[in-house]
Amino acid sequence: MQHSTMHATLFDTIWKEDNAARKKWRERLSTMGLDGVLNGIDVVDPKLLSAVVERIATRDEGWRLDALLRDPDLPTYAREAADRRREAVTAKEFMNDIIHRATMLWQMAMHDRAGTQWYEVSSGLAARLRHTELRGLDCDDLRLPFEAIGLLVPTSAELCLPPSNGSHPITETYIVEEPAPERRWRMLVVSPTEGGRFMMERLTIPLPAGGSIDESIAYAKSRIAKVSESASFEGWEDHFRWAMNAVLYASSAENRRVIWNDKEAKQLSDRIAKLPDGPKRKKLQERLRRLDSSQRTLLGPDVSMPPAEERTKGGVLIVRTRVQGHWKQQPYGEGSRERKLIWIQPYWRGPDESETATGR
Repeated sequence: MQHSTMHATLFDTIWKEDNAARKKWRERLSTMGLDGVLNGIDVVDPKLLSAVVERIATRDEGWRLDALLRDPDLPTYAREAADRRREAVTAKEFMNDIIHRATMLWQMAMHDRAGTQWYEVSSGLAARLRHTELRGLDCDDLRLPFEAIGLLVPTSAELCLPPSNGSHPITETYIVEEPAPERRWRMLVVSPTEGGRFMMERLTIPLPAGGSIDESIAYAKSRIAKVSESASFEGWEDHFRWAMNAVLYASSAENRRVIWNDKEAKQLSDRIAKLPDGPKRKKLQERLRRLDSSQRTLLGPDVSMPPAEERTKGGVLIVRTRVQGHWKQQPYGEGSRERKLIWIQPYWRGPDESETATGR
């Protein structure tokens, strides 16, 4: 499968494989992004490290990254792999490299544990979310639809790594939501580079109860600054805000379409949904397990690309003003006592206006 609006992604590679191969995605990720030499440090066995992370991630406390970093299995693995370390590499550098790789693998393992939930943002929606404000919302409004999701980012979102990271386009973002009391998002941003390789960056944003979204982003900015004084935060802030808007849309809007990789699997799933519990239903469920039942959710399939900022009329250039999109708590239900979050699209205001602001 190819997305005309996207660069080649890890998702594309996994999606087009047969179902048996897809179950081993962790091994492929190890060879596509986490093998070779990182910061001059020799490879530690990526398949074994994947197995260690997977075992830790399936435990009850696995939804917290700290559980991975505290687990005794990780230093045990490091000790067993220590004989692979080159003499020029210190023990601290070696352990930091293992933690770096393990954290990335944990992010993907949690995505798998949550059911491999993929959300593909349509080109029109992606472009409009870049111009949608988060005013009136706080951290309590930011909830993933599942414990972990993957966002597929089209080129129309115009999201790239900061210049200090090479300005490569962002194509995927994995998000894991760690539960309260210290709720936060752990994010893994994926960007293709030369030679069919991928650059991966880890980001964290806290989501305290009732907290300010701007304050959370400011905290993330301070953490990035501590890691690297030369790191640019401008690109990351754009990505944070875009991802938050995409999650809000995924959690609230009805304009979506589920796309199955295997049409037979979809037809079989529809049949199962109509059957009562019994031998026939169980037989079809067993048959479905042998097929490729993977799917993704396309968000905003009917949202059009925004119009050009400038238009001409009779040879005269007319400049229009953009009205930023935003979110609104819409009253509904008996006596309008309930509230639901709806999206008000950004639009252009001015002469010859053809777009109107409507929530989709």
